[in-house]
Amino acid sequence: MGVDYAGIHFLKENLSTMSGRKLNVGWGRRFSNARSRKAFTLVEMISVLIIVSVVGLIALKSSPQTGYAILQSETDLLKAHLRYSQLRSIAQEHDFWGLRVNGANWSLYKNQCYADQDLPGEKNTTANPPIGHTCPTGMAIKVDNATGRYVSFNNWGEPYKPNNINSPTLAQLEVWTADIVITLTYAGASKSFTVTPYTGYLR
Repeated sequence: MGVDYAGIHFLKENLSTMSGRKLNVGWGRRFSNARSRKAFTLVEMISVLIIVSVVGLIALKSSPQTGYAILQSETDLLKAHLRYSQLRSIAQEHDFWGLRVNGANWSLYKNQCYADQDLPGEKNTTANPPIGHTCPTGMAIKVDNATGRYVSFNNWGEPYKPNNINSPTLAQLEVWTADIVITLTYAGASKSFTVTPYTGYLR
């Protein structure tokens, strides 16, 4: 019996065309479903993680602690609130968020003015201006060896130098070009961390 090579060739061509169509249809449906799905942005996911970490730190503070443990938990909380304000700045196009660190407390600021919003896990006091977080008695905080300093971020997440302009634009902000050193002192011990220029990375 002879082999029908022409028939085999015809079948091969048609089968490859059919499977290609099926494959393309399948991929098309997958891409269509993927595009129709809603998802969280990276900034939203990081914000949730920061808020969860802040709540955990506050729960840790409520348990009995040594002086060094209190110093460590306050340092971690200040870092978390700085990251929170940085993410708020990145997420919002025209608002610049940061903290005013004043001796033994800090508060949330927007566009260099007091922000009438609570920090995650905190409740503002009734002082004028309100205080976002108050440290334990005896603790002191300095930013570059000074009190009453601002640490704020622009829309790129860069730390910028405060100025006297109300609601400044991005072009009116001068970014920090040197490290910002924040030091917390409590019960004879101290702990420092650095806000890195241009990136705002905390180390």
